[in-house]
Amino acid sequence: MSYRGHKHHEHNYRSAAKAVTYRIVITAQLLVTTYILTGNTDTAWRLTGWSVVLGTIIYYFHERVWAHISWGRTKPH
Repeated sequence: MSYRGHKHHEHNYRSAAKAVTYRIVITAQLLVTTYILTGNTDTAWRLTGWSVVLGTIIYYFHERVWAHISWGRTKPH
């Protein structure tokens, strides 16, 4: 099946994979930002660690909710 026009359901593993890859990018950005703002490596790692855990959980459930919303999707021809 092609991606366009045939996407009706996203599996849980797809949402989990998207959450993980998104968190990798955001984690790097947050680590650099918190280090620049605090000047403290330990604080930057601690804040980033909490953000990784909580952010991944929140993003996963956000994705699962959107998987049930049909707005913006088209039906196959």
